[in-house]
Amino acid sequence: MKMTRLSSCLFLTLVLCCFCSLGARRPNVVLISASNLGFSDLGCYGSEIRTPAIDKLAEEGILFTQFYSCGNNSMTQTALMTGQYPHRAGMGLPMSDLGWASYQGSLRKKVLTLPEFLKSSGYTTLMAGKWGLTRHYQMDAPNFAWPLNRGFERYFGTILTQPSYFEPQHLQLNNQPFEPGEDYYHTYAVAQEAVEFLNQTRGRSNPFFLYVAFNAPSWPLQAPKEEIQRYARQYFGGWDLIRSLRFEEMQKKGLLPYGTKLPKRDERVADWGRVGAFAQWHSRRMEVYAAQVSAMDRGVNMIMEKLKQLGVDDDTIVIFLSDSGACADELSPKTKSRFIPEKTKDGAPVQVGNSPTSMPGAFVSFQSYGVPWANVSNTPFRGYADSVYEGGIAVPCIIRWHDHTEPGKVVEPAHVIDILPTLIEITDTPYLRELNGFDTLPMPGDSLTPLFSVKHRLDLMTNQDRKNRYFFWECKGNAAVRYGNWKLVLPRNSRQWELYHMAADRTESNNLFIKNQNDPVIREMIARYELWKKANRVQNWDEVLAKLRPLKRK
Repeated sequence: MKMTRLSSCLFLTLVLCCFCSLGARRPNVVLISASNLGFSDLGCYGSEIRTPAIDKLAEEGILFTQFYSCGNNSMTQTALMTGQYPHRAGMGLPMSDLGWASYQGSLRKKVLTLPEFLKSSGYTTLMAGKWGLTRHYQMDAPNFAWPLNRGFERYFGTILTQPSYFEPQHLQLNNQPFEPGEDYYHTYAVAQEAVEFLNQTRGRSNPFFLYVAFNAPSWPLQAPKEEIQRYARQYFGGWDLIRSLRFEEMQKKGLLPYGTKLPKRDERVADWGRVGAFAQWHSRRMEVYAAQVSAMDRGVNMIMEKLKQLGVDDDTIVIFLSDSGACADELSPKTKSRFIPEKTKDGAPVQVGNSPTSMPGAFVSFQSYGVPWANVSNTPFRGYADSVYEGGIAVPCIIRWHDHTEPGKVVEPAHVIDILPTLIEITDTPYLRELNGFDTLPMPGDSLTPLFSVKHRLDLMTNQDRKNRYFFWECKGNAAVRYGNWKLVLPRNSRQWELYHMAADRTESNNLFIKNQNDPVIREMIARYELWKKANRVQNWDEVLAKLRPLKRK
């Protein structure tokens, strides 16, 4: 039966009444994000990597097969925290102030955040992990966009940086420098601090919002020896084998449209049989990456066990997602970055770059797993982080809330901008017209609460109002728009759109634009993108580059 707008509103009203019935305590919220975790990197999404804690969340909750990020970690974090497309919030290009309101490189003061809304509604707001919503990371720099000034009451982590996992720079606790101790490992430390924050909520009557933003499993490839050892020799079969095995498992789990075929590997990736003497180094890179994913899963388990210990597990909605697809960066020995130290604290030189002469994993090494293994992580999709093909924007997402989320898969497309309206609804938080002296912006996203119910997941398959939502992307010059099963992609070095049908071609292998460019639906999609681009003050990429080049020379 087709769901009308009226019946949709009535259903959401009933849902809200159930969530916030008289005398019921509002739920706690735990929001966990990974960084550059590929679509197929979790066990529940078809991976061989061991992720039992996250897999359990998927088993007990709902797992999205078409959930979208913004393609870049800081841009996704912006949308997650504000419910807005990143340009509207000043984050059209992270880290750089280009003089436009949409390209400030820091979160705009007038754009309100999820923790600000929840705090105004009586929630205790806590955060551990990375914060990429500012270009200012030094302790003496302007901190108007730092977590404690954007709604969080407690914060532990790193501002902006891509840190060493063993010796992170610019680590802080509540705006004060924090010096890591012996045997420090950043993923575990973030989880441990999150657990400590949870301990501090014991005995409080008001609910809490905990946001945990892991750096893992993004580069550099660094992990505890015992975690790496668990994957010893597991990847000696090569990337083609692992990619094929993942694809088979994804098909068994029903994560891909019927009839999907595995495309050829990225053309830049060599046949495994030709890597020769470098096979050990290549396999080691993936061993360390897998260890980083497993370490993150251990961190998730620490948090979940603490919720149980505090007796609040049943009263807590848990959301897990990735901020982008896998990152294919190939680090050169000539790579220079203000975030990569030249030496360790002991004075040992840091070995930067992907070189077979140095095995990754230890704190003295700064390497990435590169295109070959990122291609595996994003199985079966094309593209990587910072692109708007499915490999860059399609990410894992799991929501679990006991007695509210009926377990199963969600095949409806959804977007990170939907998280804020979802949490505003279930926490019974007023979306005020004005807060802290600033007018609130309309929410472009939709609440995901209808998808918590199996019945309504089935009903929504025929609900055209839901099925044919528009989603938009612009990430470093790459543009895309999705409407229903149609998706348009405009790579930054191209002047012609590409067109793909997501139900028949989720791997974006068959470009249908020439054949359909005059179709009214496709013309309307392009027109809608241009309207969105103007409304969000998205600049042409050549104009962005013209302003960016002088900044890079400074």
